[in-house]
Amino acid sequence: METHTNRLIHAASPYLLQHAHNPVDWYEWGDEVWQKAKDENKLVLVSIGYSACHWCHVMEHESFEDEETAKAMNESIISIKVDREERPDVDQVYMDACQLITGRGGWPLNVICLPDGRPIHAGTYFPKAHWIDSINKLRDFYTQNPERADEYATRLTNGMANLELVNLKNEQSEILYNTTEVYNALQKAFDITYGGLSYVPKFPMPPVWNFVLDYHSKSCDEIAKVQLYQTLSKMSMGGIYDQLCGGFARYSVDGEWKVPHFEKMLYDNAQLLSLYSRAYPLYKEPLFKETAEGIIDFAMVELYNNDGLFYSALDADSEGIEGKYYVWSEEELNILLGEDSKHYIAYYGVGKEGFWEHDYNILLLTKTTEQYCQDEKLEIEEFKNYIRECKKTLLAERDKRIKPGLDDKIIVSWNCLMVKGLIESYKSFRNETYIITAEKCINKIIEIALDENLNLFRIIKNGQSKISAFLEDYSYMIDALIDLYQVTGNEYYIDLAKRLTDKTEADFYDKDAGLFCFISKNGEQLIVKKFDTTDDVMPCANAVMATNLFKLGHYYANMEWINTPQEMLKKLNPQFLKFPTGYAHWLQLQLMVETGLVQWVYTGKPSGLNLKDYILPGVVFAYANSDSKLPLVVDKHGNGYESKHYICKGNTCLAPVDSVEEALNNCFS
Repeated sequence: METHTNRLIHAASPYLLQHAHNPVDWYEWGDEVWQKAKDENKLVLVSIGYSACHWCHVMEHESFEDEETAKAMNESIISIKVDREERPDVDQVYMDACQLITGRGGWPLNVICLPDGRPIHAGTYFPKAHWIDSINKLRDFYTQNPERADEYATRLTNGMANLELVNLKNEQSEILYNTTEVYNALQKAFDITYGGLSYVPKFPMPPVWNFVLDYHSKSCDEIAKVQLYQTLSKMSMGGIYDQLCGGFARYSVDGEWKVPHFEKMLYDNAQLLSLYSRAYPLYKEPLFKETAEGIIDFAMVELYNNDGLFYSALDADSEGIEGKYYVWSEEELNILLGEDSKHYIAYYGVGKEGFWEHDYNILLLTKTTEQYCQDEKLEIEEFKNYIRECKKTLLAERDKRIKPGLDDKIIVSWNCLMVKGLIESYKSFRNETYIITAEKCINKIIEIALDENLNLFRIIKNGQSKISAFLEDYSYMIDALIDLYQVTGNEYYIDLAKRLTDKTEADFYDKDAGLFCFISKNGEQLIVKKFDTTDDVMPCANAVMATNLFKLGHYYANMEWINTPQEMLKKLNPQFLKFPTGYAHWLQLQLMVETGLVQWVYTGKPSGLNLKDYILPGVVFAYANSDSKLPLVVDKHGNGYESKHYICKGNTCLAPVDSVEEALNNCFS
């Protein structure tokens, strides 16, 4: 029987519901609570986290479930809980405050604000005693020195606004960096031993490696090819990848991809699915195909619902212990596998490279299957069958354990990333199931989260949509729709992408800044206007939108859409050399602009040769069916579906050719 129940019991967010029985008098974000703060002239805590966040759970247990702490909070401040995945706009604004105050950020994010929302104090995890002391001192400071508090809040908020303006100055540099210059700067951060970048903790950073892949495709740079291979293979073999049922954890706490922070997020796995699928044709490495298929298996088993949509995340913790669900003792493996344990234990580094703590091991590989079989003089197919049987045994045992918590909200932008990943997998592996799953997902989003006026909603929960979408949601959805058109030839998808782009321009584009705002002009306006201009764990929403404009501009002969992304690039280009890892998606677009976007139009029967088999970086495809209305194809309709290939560059189309081979030569000649 729960002792306490607060207002969060009516929330939809699984993260907020986790706090519904805290003794803290929590509120959800909304006008009502801010008006209450003004009426009572009280400081406000904006406490931001997400359901899979380990340290969020720690602080909840130590402080928010504690009667003494709750008493101090309830008496001194008004407390708001925010799910950062529902409200990335709120998170972005107050994360800036935290970074200005402390020099770092993270979650849980705890910000103390004046009644009008302007921050005066911020931090991440606070131990109980420190937290209570901070609350009491801030209350006394505000009560005794309201003018000083207001002055500090004004300076801090101005600092946040200035931070946002750094990338938005209208003066354009005399010197613009090309992609080779920026790639050379990025290359200095490569970890040549373990792959990835030379930072700890170590994040997969899919936007960076997608750029490296495209850069190699255009330049044939061998260092790029080797580094990408090293990164993808080391990640697949490391503990960050769940060797039993697939899927990646959010990051590795060490530099060797060994010890994961065990939470699993849809957005990471969706982007990594795209990356491994795109890399497979380059290397023909079986490990990359197995990894991509493993990601799909994980998502379909753990995150997929009956509507064809994907849930958000799995917690790092189970039974209050991080990683307990995933790790094994050597004794357990010997008992479960019996006489068959020898090679399994050796293959996964148990007791050696895989040893972690308290007699537990993280399953990881130090050799590929081919290398291990060669060294141990084993037949490869027999060994693969042996590993499959061992996995069945261990998965059956793991299923008896208490599972990590599931965040079952559905986020539109994250699902669109998964749609894109499934499309890339379909293109590389020719599995029809993947494109069926992708179409089912996007069509369900259209049905539930998009209204007749093309207003998109961010969250789907219990079959209903809520929270107006942000630029991230619109831009990722448009991107997924363009890709779906290219592999299906269904003009409905490209038409909807075009109409959503019109909507996004009208609602999000800021002419003065020359960029798209993160929040719609019709949405709730926060204390600082935010422009998402850099990649983080998610691709930069402005860069994705700029790429969408550039591609759609070529489909629809819209020169404004072709030119606007190039102006956006010029505005941000001076920052690329200073922070290349933060501008990877922009760099993919710049590479496309530098080399020119190739347009390939096919006039044959839709049931005939399908261009989905030939989709390449820097190429967009169109199908000149007789009823097509796309400006790119209207003058190229086939004569009775005569099979022809038109290759266009810029505003010029080459003479049509009959074969794919000739078309490919025209693409890159």
